Amino acid sequence: MAWSTTPWKNDMKSLLPISLVTLAIASCQSPQAESDAKALSELSNKIDAIDKKIDRIGASAGRGQAPKQRRRPTVGQLYKIPVSDKDAYRGGKNAKVTIAIASEFACPYCAQLAKVSDELLEAYDDGDLKVVSKHFVVHPALATKPALATCAAALQGKFADFEGALWAKAWPGEKPRLQRDALSEKSLEKMATEIGLDMTRYKSDMKSACTGTLDRNRIELSSLGVNGTPAMYINGVYYGGARTVEALKAVIDTEVAKADKVLATGIALADYYPSLIAKGKTKM
Repeated sequence: MAWSTTPWKNDMKSLLPISLVTLAIASCQSPQAESDAKALSELSNKIDAIDKKIDRIGASAGRGQAPKQRRRPTVGQLYKIPVSDKDAYRGGKNAKVTIAIASEFACPYCAQLAKVSDELLEAYDDGDLKVVSKHFVVHPALATKPALATCAAALQGKFADFEGALWAKAWPGEKPRLQRDALSEKSLEKMATEIGLDMTRYKSDMKSACTGTLDRNRIELSSLGVNGTPAMYINGVYYGGARTVEALKAVIDTEVAKADKVLATGIALADYYPSLIAKGKTKM
């Protein structure tokens, strides 16, 4: 997962040893990169330790008060993460399990999670699973154009086709490395043409409607504490476990069983997700 590089204050940079800065950046970029709970916990502890050390440095430098710690969603916490018809998704329009994922195309951990999502969507019926894509750009020079292009494809009903082609070209192979050229405007337009998009509308939507979508996603997610990618919410609950097919299937199966019991009482499937997140936190 590539975490956002929240700007450090210049005076803080000058006070931090090079090794500490390196670790801090690595932590910001991949706080959940480990595939098991133990490694995730260790990494989280490192981040907290770095935050505390920065606080001590700031205090000793006479700043009056220590810098605020970076906000992060709480694992296991229910959040009111909105999902609307304006959001691109795969799976069923209404499903027992809605997974909302904040991601960007320059993030290697997002690329890995995209492959896992593919397998999950193949394993479950549309009525059981919906995967919603929320654009959250943390590498603007590389990831803004692809996000806008994917949004434009979604507005023409070709989201899955475009997203699949883009992931495959940008991160090919079993142990992929980013092919930056695949994220270029020229490459994006070629992909758009190949899947049959109306190119006039494509270019127009990238400059208008889709800029609004990216802004909306960032505001929604930032208010919930998201500051990096990928960030995953399963039926509104922030997920911090392993991002493997097996681990996620276990969670999905549990959620499907819960949904079956609730739906048996007469609630409509279309109302199920809104009812789940109704009492979720709306901000940090």
